[in-house]
Amino acid sequence: MNVSFFNRSLHYLNEEKNLYKKRERELLNISPLNEIYLNESLSKGECEGDVILKRIFKNLKELDKKWERTIQQVEFHNAFISALLPKLYGQSIFQHYNRLCREYKLGGLNPNILILAPRRIGKTMAVALFITAFLLSKPNAIVTIYSTGQRLSMNLLNLVKEMAGFLIDSGRITGVKEVLNINTEYGLSTLYSYPANEKISQYFIFFFFFFLFFFFLLYQDILCLLYIFFWNIYTHIHTNLLFFLRVRKNNK
Repeated sequence: MNVSFFNRSLHYLNEEKNLYKKRERELLNISPLNEIYLNESLSKGECEGDVILKRIFKNLKELDKKWERTIQQVEFHNAFISALLPKLYGQSIFQHYNRLCREYKLGGLNPNILILAPRRIGKTMAVALFITAFLLSKPNAIVTIYSTGQRLSMNLLNLVKEMAGFLIDSGRITGVKEVLNINTEYGLSTLYSYPANEKISQYFIFFFFFFLFFFFLLYQDILCLLYIFFWNIYTHIHTNLLFFLRVRKNNK
């Protein structure tokens, strides 16, 4: 292997990476992260994100009195919080990033969370606990959940309703079918819990055959030529195979 070629390729990739980061900073109109992290004066004092985050942890702690979380569920919630930080802090997330990682022992910022866990480990309960804490903490919060079936979606909705009723007056919680409204002291929070539909829509079937027919009309000459071509190949192979079998039989 050519080592010099490998070094040049690595150098080129590093330059592309640095150029991408510089372009991203210019688009976001922020200074380099290192300068923000070293400027401790920017991370002093509380902002709105700090207040909301403290409310979330406070509500989770209150919910632990009745629904005590397992170690795995706490890890789930830490992952959810790391994904929520950019939404809670906005542009100021870069000013408070190091402090948040130290205080809440976060592994970093990751907006995409995928959890794979076996059955009966408490995934649904963990999601319901975190959603309840989030809805009661962020002003005018809106959360949408898609479950694998209607039974699971309604079960999750009822769990959130029960947990919210444990923290606030149940009279401030209203809901119709797949929607749950919680009138908090910070605003109206809404939860949408929908079941997934694995059935194929009738409109999809109609448009599928419509475009298939349209494609046939548009390219019917090409399709006919392809049909004739493959049919000739099939007949040629078939006849030769029959002739070969007949000759072999006669030789015996």
